[in-house]
Amino acid sequence: MSGIKMVGVSELGKVSQRKSDGRWMGRYSLDGQKKYIYGKTRKQVKADFDEIVREYEKAKNITDNASNIENDSSETLLEFLEYWLENYVKDSVSKSTYTGYEAHVRLHVKDTIGDVKLSELKLDSIQKLINIKRKGGRADKIKGGLSAKTIKNIVMMLSAACEIAIEEDKMIKNPTKKLKYQPVIPKMIVKLIPKAKQHLY
Repeated sequence: MSGIKMVGVSELGKVSQRKSDGRWMGRYSLDGQKKYIYGKTRKQVKADFDEIVREYEKAKNITDNASNIENDSSETLLEFLEYWLENYVKDSVSKSTYTGYEAHVRLHVKDTIGDVKLSELKLDSIQKLINIKRKGGRADKIKGGLSAKTIKNIVMMLSAACEIAIEEDKMIKNPTKKLKYQPVIPKMIVKLIPKAKQHLY
């Protein structure tokens, strides 16, 4: 959608019935171009037009968000996670939970995918982290990789942070949603999302 100029959708013009085939027709304009919509009834024409408007607004929101992200795309994943920990997590969860998340960022994310730009974070980066940590990188220096539980906890943390990034219009989609297993975000972290919305104003 990026690069497409979206002017707007006009109101639906007069809806009239065609003599040729009995169908109802309405006219409107989309981004400056005249469009026609047809239906068996006047009600159907109106309903279909309302759906067009909803889809247009949805596409416009995605385009606007993408534009905002492009204008501020230098922030890295590590920078955002440090910001997320300080501004959202620190005063909202228990000390042990915060300490665990901070350790995950410092010991496991920082040197693997920490320098990836937040706006460019994709599934392949998340999978890269998982693959590396399955093979090694234990904080206790013991040979071998992290346990499946620890890796899931790291992914869960990333998923929660990504949800906040989306609320702050710094990301469009959460890349962890494409993983085969879906991390379950704790309720205490889910409660941070309304805080993100308030933070925008």
